Amino acid sequence: IQETHNDLCVNIVLEKRPSKIDEKELTEVVQAYLGKMNVAFNYISEIPAGNSGKRRYVISKIMESETQGL
Repeated sequence: IQETHNDLCVNIVLEKRPSKIDEKELTEVVQAYLGKMNVAFNYISEIPAGNSGKRRYVISKIMESETQGL
């Protein structure tokens, strides 16, 4: 979920929380693809389906927040 141009929250479903070293490596991979940005990880039990019944892989809230200020 991209909250701002510089902030990304990655929801991950795992049985066991990874180590800080694993999180650092995941952060580096994300930043290699998306550029230097703040990356946070949220460990959840499941990724909920949207209204259509499908799970969204990418959610951007940038346009949402920018249009609310107009």
